[in-house]
Amino acid sequence: MLSHITGDHSYVVQVPGTTTTITLAATDRQGVVQTQGRQLTVNAANANGIRVAKVRFSTKNVLRRHSLRMTVTTKDRLGRLVVGARISVSATKRGFLAKRPQTVRTGRQGAVTLSLRLQKTALSKRLVLLVVAKTPTAKARHKSAVALPPRHRNR
Repeated sequence: MLSHITGDHSYVVQVPGTTTTITLAATDRQGVVQTQGRQLTVNAANANGIRVAKVRFSTKNVLRRHSLRMTVTTKDRLGRLVVGARISVSATKRGFLAKRPQTVRTGRQGAVTLSLRLQKTALSKRLVLLVVAKTPTAKARHKSAVALPPRHRNR
């Protein structure tokens, strides 16, 4: 393996097309093994279709800041994370979001975190969002919902 290392301390190994994760194990002279695992990624232009793999919500500061954080992860049909896909989010009903969030692109891990500004009337209700993921050749829609915490009234 040392003969394949280039001048910038990197090397290239061809893997089968069905591989989704790569694990690299390095052993030093004392026998200490360090293992590093990574999931394969693909550029949006080279992706084979697209799908919204995961949508996660964080309702941590909803009551204090009227802001909901959501993380969207995208994959292609072969299970590879898609980098550079355009993600847009909108509410299915009016009166929940204070403004429409901008379209953003997924990062190196195929995911993006959005911050949604909520109206005060949206608290203690069920927010249904439509997530649209696009590549130059494909488009996927995904509906997801989250229950917003109730607002507390001073008595």
